[in-house]
Amino acid sequence: MSKNALVKVDDCAVAGIQVHRFAVNGGLIDLDEPWSGTVRRASLAGRGHFKDSLADSFMRQNFFDGAIRRYEIFVPTFGVIRGPFQISNLEFAGADDGEITYDIALESAGEVTLTEAH
Repeated sequence: MSKNALVKVDDCAVAGIQVHRFAVNGGLIDLDEPWSGTVRRASLAGRGHFKDSLADSFMRQNFFDGAIRRYEIFVPTFGVIRGPFQISNLEFAGADDGEITYDIALESAGEVTLTEAH
């Protein structure tokens, strides 16, 4: 279960990620099956690229500040995940060709809504 997604924070696109884990209320969700509803707890993990150096700096600062911000994660064929999240893990990796990727984990900090793709 791996899906490409667009990540927006406070209405600004910051990254593209490949989501490899999404769980609500402690149970994993299959991103191949559309689903909607409201949940009390959600977590998400993936790997990807930041849009640009400004987005990179913004997300690093949010991580180090322990900031809780409003996220929207758009997952084609699944839907949109919206709610307050905190970055719980942020790791960077580099390749021989100079490409930098990151692994990110987000934990909800309040009610999260899931809107089914249409």
